[in-house]
Formats: sequence, structure tokens, C-alpha cells
Amino acid sequence: MIEPLARLGACRGGDPVPTASAITQARKRLGPQVVREVFHRVAVPVADLLTVGAHVGSLRLVSFDGTTLDMPDTRSNADAYGYPGSSGERAAFPQLRLLTLIEDGSLAALMCRAASEAGLDPDRLSPTRTLRIVRRRIADPAAISP
Repeated sequence: MIEPLARLGACRGGDPVPTASAITQARKRLGPQVVREVFHRVAVPVADLLTVGAHVGSLRLVSFDGTTLDMPDTRSNADAYGYPGSSGERAAFPQLRLLTLIEDGSLAALMCRAASEAGLDPDRLSPTRTLRIVRRRIADPAAISP
């Protein structure tokens, strides 16, 4: 998170750059509702029509990016995200499966969803179902048009 802040010029003129630990501590103090609200306010398209790789004609290009994140090994995380594994083996940590809608060209995150937030089994989250969830979650389709 620190690198994107620096790239966006959030730390200018000798301002101290926060450490990853400071960001984590601040997120814990603020709580999930505040962090979610901040994300929704800043997760907007930033590329204009001249941004290389962001448009084909007047159409904005976006991509889905999926990843998994190791979560702290707590009872609540285990209940929410589960332990992936195969052949009778279990992962050491619960893992959150995360889907992000990214604006091509700028690489700005437009939307993030954890599979469990959608009330779905992450192992059964098909591309078609994912697209339906995304379509329902985007309140204003004009928000991602050029």
C-alpha cells in the first residue's frame, strides 16, 4: 500500500512515509466500516482518454484480478474463510479469496470483493456468477464509462 501512496504523490516535500505496520495499526483503529467507506470514495477510474492502454476508442478497458491472502489464524477467520487444502492436507492459515476489478492503463482498483462477502463458497465462484455479482454491486454504470 505504501508504494501506491508514494506513486500518487501522497507523501511530498519530505513528509514521512508511513510504514506498513503504521498502516495496519491505523486500519485496526478505524475499523472495517471506515476503511470500506474510504475505499469506495477513492476507487474510481483515473485514466483519461489519453492514458496509454486504458481505452479502445471510447470504451474503458478493465480486467479482473483474483488472488488469495493468508489471514491471521483466528477462529473467526477460519469460520469466514476456511483452510484450503487437498489430499487431506490443510493450509496453515485461513485464506481469503479476493476479486478485484482493475482499470487497465492506470491499474486503479475500481472494486474489490471477497468471495465470502457475497455469501458464496469461494471454490464454486464461477466467472459467470462473479460477473453477475459485479453487475449488481456497481451502483452507477456511468462510474466506469469514459
